Amino acid sequence: MSGSALGLGRRASATARPALAAIAGVLAALVLGAVVAVGLERYGVFVVVLPLVALGMAALALVPKFTLWALAVLSVALEDDPEAFLSQLDTFYVTLPGGLLESSDLLVLAVVAGTALKVARSGRPPVLPGPFTLPLALLTVAIGIGLVMGLTSGAMDPGAAFASTRKLLYLILLPILAVNLLDRRRDLVIGIGLLVAVVVYKSCTGALGLILGIGREIDGSVLTYYAPAANFVLLVFVIAVLIAALMPLRLPTWVWVLWPVAAAILILALRRNFWIALVVCAILAVLVLTGRHGRGLIVPATASLLVAFTLGLGAVGGSQNDSPIVERVQSLSPDRIDSGAYGRYRLDEQRNVRSEIARQPVVGLGLGVPWQVRHPLPVTFPEGQQYTHITALWYWLKLGLMGLLAYIAVVVASCVAGARLWRGSAPAHVRLAGLALSISFVGLAVAETTGSFLGVESRTTTVAALMFGWLAAALRLYPPASSTPTPAPAPR
Repeated sequence: MSGSALGLGRRASATARPALAAIAGVLAALVLGAVVAVGLERYGVFVVVLPLVALGMAALALVPKFTLWALAVLSVALEDDPEAFLSQLDTFYVTLPGGLLESSDLLVLAVVAGTALKVARSGRPPVLPGPFTLPLALLTVAIGIGLVMGLTSGAMDPGAAFASTRKLLYLILLPILAVNLLDRRRDLVIGIGLLVAVVVYKSCTGALGLILGIGREIDGSVLTYYAPAANFVLLVFVIAVLIAALMPLRLPTWVWVLWPVAAAILILALRRNFWIALVVCAILAVLVLTGRHGRGLIVPATASLLVAFTLGLGAVGGSQNDSPIVERVQSLSPDRIDSGAYGRYRLDEQRNVRSEIARQPVVGLGLGVPWQVRHPLPVTFPEGQQYTHITALWYWLKLGLMGLLAYIAVVVASCVAGARLWRGSAPAHVRLAGLALSISFVGLAVAETTGSFLGVESRTTTVAALMFGWLAAALRLYPPASSTPTPAPAPR
């Protein structure tokens, strides 16, 4: 064959390739469309949604640190209360088909996959969360006991058991994920910045909801935030700025302007347990910053708290003011706690819970097992017998004595970790955050004497567990002078 003929053949082939590629593309699109059509007909819209979700999760797993930050911000910013202002954004918590997981769980799964990939690439073992390692190990054992007791009881609700286990596992997993991902000192600063950013957002939306009169109501008064997660983050910010004022530490002017707004939003949530937490935290902050330690800290803190509440209750006890704040403060008085059905319910609930614990003091009832109504209740609630208003008793009831010890150990570890960071050599803003978290976790433990949050309520568990991870990462990146520094990547 001549060279000209070969050239003509090559040119014809080159001209035909785009046409063949176009035909192949059209055929592939037709086949894909047919497959999607059949899938939609037989299985519904999920045949399209699920592959898109899988692709999205794969993309998020490639940037696990960003996904971790997104989980933290969205867990605070988006309310899951259907009566809250901007409750239309609660699709982040929508239950997925099958009823086992929520939309937010997809972010957690992406972070797990991304962290596993990062650790595998590094060739080093995963980092443990420092002072939280032993408490979380105790909690893991307690979960195993709770599941065994639930399965062998014959009374376990599988859905309730799975929901409780899922939240408790987040309390274990998220600190480990965070300490492995937050490997640069600048990550600590980013975490502080994001916390302040969500406080700005929650302060603005809380104020806007009050102005518009939109939100959950109690006795005709609109609340800012009923859910504990937002209130806890506001508490951390308010205490942090108070500490900065006492140090003293220079902060941007806009932070000082934001502080009274955030404090007002926290107070106007009308959550009495967080009011008490705020008082306790403020007293502790003042005592710590004035140099009190050990017994010199505990005794005056307790005395100041008792005096403050005695004077406060006495001042408003005879008030005729119709203010919702005054009404809520008056309801703290012991002679008014059992005056309503809901107040009596809490007292009767605890009688029933204590009776159950007395029957199984070592191993508890088990996860998913409801407590029995042995003492009459004035009102009932859906799933009320899976819940108790005192967190420590919830752990004891569901996970046995090991669960109670694990809860106490986690709370103590959070306070100790923050205090160690405060006394360390980290920059002032990191030390400030450490002390604010240490004191705020004391406040959360106080609030949990009238409501169960940590390990029981999803959003607060997520936020607190990520804060545990931040504290563990900060201690790793800024180890106390008395300890052997843990090898860590150089700061950027």
